[in-house]
Amino acid sequence: MKLESDMKEDNKSLLPQFVETKKKKLNREEKFFNSRINTIKELKEKIGKANEALEEFQRLGQKELAPVAQKIHNEKVKFLKILDKSYDLKYFRKKEKEKIAYLILEEIEEIGLEDEFLDELENKYRILLYGESKAEEMDEEDEDEDEDNDFNHHNQKDMFNEFFKFLSGEEEHDKKQSNRKKTANQIKAEEKKQAEEKKLSKTTRTLYTELVKVLHPDKEPDEDKRLQKTEIMKKVTEAYKNDDYFELMKLQIEYLEGVGGKDIKDVSKDTLKQYNKILLEQKKALELEWSMLTNPFSPFGIMIENCVKNISYLHYKIKTDKSQMNSLQKKLANNNKLFEQDKKNLREYLKSVELDDDDEFGGFLDDFFGNL
Repeated sequence: MKLESDMKEDNKSLLPQFVETKKKKLNREEKFFNSRINTIKELKEKIGKANEALEEFQRLGQKELAPVAQKIHNEKVKFLKILDKSYDLKYFRKKEKEKIAYLILEEIEEIGLEDEFLDELENKYRILLYGESKAEEMDEEDEDEDEDNDFNHHNQKDMFNEFFKFLSGEEEHDKKQSNRKKTANQIKAEEKKQAEEKKLSKTTRTLYTELVKVLHPDKEPDEDKRLQKTEIMKKVTEAYKNDDYFELMKLQIEYLEGVGGKDIKDVSKDTLKQYNKILLEQKKALELEWSMLTNPFSPFGIMIENCVKNISYLHYKIKTDKSQMNSLQKKLANNNKLFEQDKKNLREYLKSVELDDDDEFGGFLDDFFGNL
């Protein structure tokens, strides 16, 4: 058995592969095995780099971007206070006040942070523009949206698994469908599928059990080797808990030699089919995880893909973002200074604000200003 101190092979040498020779060509299952093993290895490496990039972005973001973001937030809140104060001035006309109210709600929505002052301000102008009953409806809609956001922040791995089941057709689409009377063929197909899943799970369990038998630290009298085995068992347990068959296989090759305690070329045809089914499921799950991480419509999708190709892109992005944020902060601070110096400057700015003629609170505003 090899322990970490004895391991000198590189990562590639630890991957099981069927080798084609002049005398023996690879069959279909052997080619599938080689392909899936290599694809999983590449995907795991890319996802690992993606997670490292996200962690580094978070670290640098806290250091470089967060202070500037706070300054921007402070300037936006200051702008809201200027608008709120200006709304009560007789200097501004009806249409200008309408624009001020619109801007306040728009700015609060853009800030998107929970804050007592912002909540009070939003409630004030919702009631003013829409009336109390409509404002209450909007508050309820916000609460529902918050619940949805909480759901979307559940453990990412669980979300991947659920989404994968949906795409694979493993989830029932609705209660009606699940309650329909199943045909004999459907029941037979389900039983066959359950039997296959049980068989695949048993294969993974067998790999795990073999590793535990040899690597469990409690059976090791040597203190140094016991500590090494403790660290190795952490990897084994983590892989089994995550249903990471690829990692279990790799650990078994690394520490027990071969797959299932034997060389890969000696694996039976039926066992190889089982390996291929497990690897296919893992490949699909990793492909889905990678596609979700690099989704171009997500906040970090493009950044992650570029960082995996070249980590220096991360530092370029931080530098670029910081420069843009500093420019925005200076612009907001300058505007606030102008608006405070002379209300004519705010009037001039309001000319650039356009309202939809069919805006749903327009009629209410007409009634409101008509009664002033």
